[in-house]
Amino acid sequence: MRAAARQAGVEEREVLDVEPNFAWGRLMEMSSNLSLFATSKLLELRLGNHKLGQEGSKALAQYAETLDNSDDVLLISMGKLDAKQQKSAWFKALDKHGLFVPVWPVDASRLGYWLRDRASLHGLQIDLEAARLLGERTEGNLLAADQELQSSH
Repeated sequence: MRAAARQAGVEEREVLDVEPNFAWGRLMEMSSNLSLFATSKLLELRLGNHKLGQEGSKALAQYAETLDNSDDVLLISMGKLDAKQQKSAWFKALDKHGLFVPVWPVDASRLGYWLRDRASLHGLQIDLEAARLLGERTEGNLLAADQELQSSH
């Protein structure tokens, strides 16, 4: 998503990590701040497994209202959305303007296979035992494991 935004001309990136007592007004502040150097920006909202709550839900619905007049891109990464959340007002408002991409975690029993396949994408051939060892060493962190594979060739 980040690479696609860069290719589309998005030159600036702002990251907001949502933690307990997060000030949701920061989302609107960042979206309204004009940059001296870029015409559009990527706003990355990292929720992890934190719940939005009422304040977060209202902030995202309010943000969605500004999207018609903006070239900015909002990227939200969060834990699994259940069916109830996908029917919420904030989700429906954002979904009209964007794309929902569910990404399922790689099951621990399948991690070695995933890493072996990922290695082949980088032109490497590793056996299943080596892939499992890499998974253990990177503690299942797919990004870290992929970076190790990239630096190996």
